[in-house]
Amino acid sequence: MKPLVQGSRLAVIAPAGPFPPRDFNEGVRRLEKHFQVSVDPRCHARQGYLAGPDSERAEALLAALRDPSHQALIAARGGYGAMRILEHLRDVLPGEISSHPIPLVGFSDLTAFLLAWWKMGVKGVHGPMVAALGRAQGSLSSVVGALLGEEAKPWEGLRVWAPGKAEGPAVGGNLTLLASLVGTRWMPRLRGSVLFLEDIDERPYRLDRKLTMLRMHRALEGVRGVVLGQFTRCEPGLDGVTAEQALREGLSSQGVPVYAGAPFGHGDVNLAWVHGARVSLRDGAVRFREGLGE
Repeated sequence: MKPLVQGSRLAVIAPAGPFPPRDFNEGVRRLEKHFQVSVDPRCHARQGYLAGPDSERAEALLAALRDPSHQALIAARGGYGAMRILEHLRDVLPGEISSHPIPLVGFSDLTAFLLAWWKMGVKGVHGPMVAALGRAQGSLSSVVGALLGEEAKPWEGLRVWAPGKAEGPAVGGNLTLLASLVGTRWMPRLRGSVLFLEDIDERPYRLDRKLTMLRMHRALEGVRGVVLGQFTRCEPGLDGVTAEQALREGLSSQGVPVYAGAPFGHGDVNLAWVHGARVSLRDGAVRFREGLGE
């Protein structure tokens, strides 16, 4: 896989939820300063909490993958719906990804796609999507840099919950989506990886439930380290248990380094990182050892 260059063609798709038009249009405008941006007209459809019917969103994804002029895909927004597309295209998507292995940019609900891409041996970019880029420019440079194959700056000064060193491909994203893929054909093996996790709007006991589910399915066996991003609006209930307490307990039996407070997720800062690229953990720092083209 080659990194993009300035002026490469970037396809915008909406495989999940609908989006605010003003934010979307501004995000497209900002991306057009770096790339040719192709927007599928079906992006603007809406069906309840989805950006149009499953069939149309699936067809738009296939059309974007099959167009040889596209060097990467970027989602309009997360929300909900990516898993429905995986179900809709379960018999054809693996072949399409293998035939045209281009990176996809997204996070949150799009974690389902990033994991599917990685299972097919294709890297992606975990980072903000078009509508989010229209609201704030702060993370735009990290998305553009990741797509262009630029070396990412290390994340230093993270909170060390469990000390140690680790190295492996950075894999994961949204904890809820990762847990939801357990038992499906799209769930990759995490053995040997450094697991990146974030979430939003989940009570601490629900975070506990998802980690317990992953452990019961033995999905976390062989993970070499864990990097925790932002757990936004994951407030305690009446029991007073915090998200940090739930996460610390849920990961305590892994026996691997756990670093917290990384700058990615649903907060104000959401720096892009290459999903599937090698990273190393040491002394509270995450260092990125490769990019899209390595």
